[in-house]
Amino acid sequence: MSFLVAFLSFLIPLATGLLIVSVFWQEGRSYFSDLILKCFLSVGFGFGSSSCLVFVWMMTVGRLTRGVFILELMLLAGLSALLICRRRASISTTADQPENIPIPCLSKPYFLGLAVGVAALSAIVSFWYLSLQNPHGKFDAYAIWNLRARFLYRGGEYWTNYTYVTWSHPDYPLFLPASIAGSWEFVGRETQLIPIVIGLLFTFATIGVIAMSIARLRGNRQGLLAALILLSTPFLIIHGASQYADVPLSFFFAATVALLFFQAESPGRRHFLILAGMAAAFSAWVKNEGILFLVLLFLLHFAVTTLAKGGKNWGSEALALFMGASPVIVVVIIYKLCLAGTNDVIAAQGLVSTVPQLLDISRYHLVASQFGKGLFSFGGWSPTFAMPVLLFFYFLLLGTNIEKKHMATTTIAVLLPVLMIMGYFTIYIVSPYDLARHLETSLSRLLLQVWPLAILAYFAIVQAPERVV
Repeated sequence: MSFLVAFLSFLIPLATGLLIVSVFWQEGRSYFSDLILKCFLSVGFGFGSSSCLVFVWMMTVGRLTRGVFILELMLLAGLSALLICRRRASISTTADQPENIPIPCLSKPYFLGLAVGVAALSAIVSFWYLSLQNPHGKFDAYAIWNLRARFLYRGGEYWTNYTYVTWSHPDYPLFLPASIAGSWEFVGRETQLIPIVIGLLFTFATIGVIAMSIARLRGNRQGLLAALILLSTPFLIIHGASQYADVPLSFFFAATVALLFFQAESPGRRHFLILAGMAAAFSAWVKNEGILFLVLLFLLHFAVTTLAKGGKNWGSEALALFMGASPVIVVVIIYKLCLAGTNDVIAAQGLVSTVPQLLDISRYHLVASQFGKGLFSFGGWSPTFAMPVLLFFYFLLLGTNIEKKHMATTTIAVLLPVLMIMGYFTIYIVSPYDLARHLETSLSRLLLQVWPLAILAYFAIVQAPERVV
């Protein structure tokens, strides 16, 4: 019975996410078109919107109560009505237009599909085995995310007291804690199953979004290869089972760029840009690294779109991005201004200590060497068959093939992970902590955050094998 109730607690956010994605999807198509891809995307958009509602409700009412579900049901009803109205309006204008961008069937080619199926089954078994070993997750899960969820659920009117636990990064956003606490409130008690299932959903939704997006854009084999690569990244499965926020963050990074690619497929529409802006803003609601991603996205979009299409096109596209991002940005700003504690890295900084660090060549050497090693080991691969090495030779074998309509988005997709890594590099240089220890405990997680996005960018560039003569 408890499992059934826990399952029901996920239905509201997942249904909300599916409706949000469907409302802004391509017009004139069946409700069930692209359904699998929409379901993968609904995981992020559903829990993102639900966690924002939980936070707004608690800030307004003063504590977490079941009244928040009235808000969620009202949102569900409003989205359902909006979807029906849009569907009726679009039928009259697009009834005769063909569905010209179908999602390819991922069951072909059969051998590669079988390999993905075996890898997926193995990953699921590994995920549950790891979850049974550590039902509370690893350190960051029980020391930050689940701990904070317990403050939200148990704390009553004193739920904000988690900000006094200064060693637990009190400035971190509440996406994951609010998602967990909201489900606990629905169930009526704390259960370890909730954070485990949320970790499972985001782990495999991230893989699903990448695989389906690449299959749609570049063909079945590329999509299946992308899925196989991510399923063969042990650290991704381990981290999802550890209940860390880095996997949801990587979901939103990848989903943002995937939606930008879909926009390039339908340049006359702006709905995919709204979803992309929303996904990018949700990343800022997951972790502080998402704020850097959001800023870089708008800066890169300005630079690339202006050069490729001119300022007029940039204005209309930037407006659509901002329309999607703005509601979540407001939530993040309210949280940062009214509740979040001081960032521990920034609080420990000062001009006196930062300038010498920036001028210390030994710090650059240490960070660069650790980045060099980390790029080939962070995924938990065998040193002999590190995935980046295999991808490099695959690239040399097949070469590149970038469609003209995807050129601008591909440029953004390639530059985003590069600039994110450069940002992380800079943060390490000015870190007030023991640098070697800081790198050892966090570098692999930071690289994992951009790994799915890098895979998406990689397959947007590399030639599809079926096109090689």
